[in-house]
Amino acid sequence: MTAWKDLTRQQKGDVIRPMIEEQQLSYAQIGKLLGVSRVAIAGAADRNHIKSPYSRGVPKGIGYAGGAANVARKKSDAARKPRKPTKPRPTVSAVRPLPSLPLIDLPPKAPWNPDAWLALPGTTPIALHETTDRTCRWPIGTEMPFSFCGAPATDSKPYCAAHNALAYKPVPERQFNGRKTG
Repeated sequence: MTAWKDLTRQQKGDVIRPMIEEQQLSYAQIGKLLGVSRVAIAGAADRNHIKSPYSRGVPKGIGYAGGAANVARKKSDAARKPRKPTKPRPTVSAVRPLPSLPLIDLPPKAPWNPDAWLALPGTTPIALHETTDRTCRWPIGTEMPFSFCGAPATDSKPYCAAHNALAYKPVPERQFNGRKTG
């Protein structure tokens, strides 16, 4: 017998139709016989419009089956009274405030260095409109309007070598169960 994946939709239907209709095997049983999953058999049966004796069809007159039940439902929808207005939603003033959470003391990541915002010796700070891709764009000063370092930038980074050292910290090597990763 050829592989299941090599069969056409019609051939798959021809193979599983007698197993479902005559032998009344379940999709799982057919899948075990053919070496494929239950879902593959169910999909082939659905595409070939083969009804399983185990399928749970919708009883007539319910849902999309039509009939008198749907006509009666449409009439009852037309005769239904309009809904009463619902209660208004609470406003912001009506909402309880959140309980205050205890503050956690976290150690500072790094001490603030006010000298980092001063111009480097031997450089002249430049204005924003004077910056280019090749100049250091480290802000100088802590108040507006900022000026920028202006020293030559390194490689594809936006800062000079001195400000790169401040901005980018080396990533420590990570370990997972004693093995070094990436």
